[in-house]
Amino acid sequence: MDETTNLNTSQEKRYTFLYPNGVPTATLLLDKATSELMLLKGSIIKGHVTIQFEKLFGGILNAKRKEFIVDYCDRCPDSDDYITIEHIKVSDLQQAETYVMGNNDTQGKCWTEEVKNSSPSIKKQPKIEKDDRIIYQLCLKARGCECKMYLVDDDNEKSECVVLTGSILSSLETPSYPEGYKAQRKEVIQNYCEETSDGYRLTNDHRFSSINMAATICSGMSINARTAWKDENGKTIKELF
Repeated sequence: MDETTNLNTSQEKRYTFLYPNGVPTATLLLDKATSELMLLKGSIIKGHVTIQFEKLFGGILNAKRKEFIVDYCDRCPDSDDYITIEHIKVSDLQQAETYVMGNNDTQGKCWTEEVKNSSPSIKKQPKIEKDDRIIYQLCLKARGCECKMYLVDDDNEKSECVVLTGSILSSLETPSYPEGYKAQRKEVIQNYCEETSDGYRLTNDHRFSSINMAATICSGMSINARTAWKDENGKTIKELF
């Protein structure tokens, strides 16, 4: 297992892991001075490997991935996925992809260098087409949270979801906020939001692994996502599904 090290941010290059549809879930940092490659804290790690991975890479490689998950990850509260709890040194882009996805389908090609803009605290994400999807709202005025999202799979409430540009994330966070989401919420706020008088405004469409993760990160508290997200007629996801 690779050792964890401190980051040298003086000279760095960042990469995001992109799903085939262009949505980032994990971040790598390359320290140009030392050539060290780090998988950053707060990256999402798929909980289940593919059958093909089991057949082709069972044994040593699969055992190494399981060791990585045990040593450096926590379980996401609402899914079978994991989240890294510290920065982990990796050998190359392919090894990082194997850790993140449980496969090496793209041979490291899904890692894309981040584009820097005039505001260094905000990362650009690829545009996500919304088509004619059903839009759900999360409105918690007392917490300053007003967000909109759609399900990636309209017919499956357990599918991933996309929270839309302009959504306002609450600036409040309860003392009992789930430990497994703290790093991910911080990552979203610091890198994909701008601070406003109302709260944290999402600067680009952002994808989450579940409606519960989205609601918890947006609201800054534990919340029942199935009753919190509502369509334009006020019906909850629980009622609709």
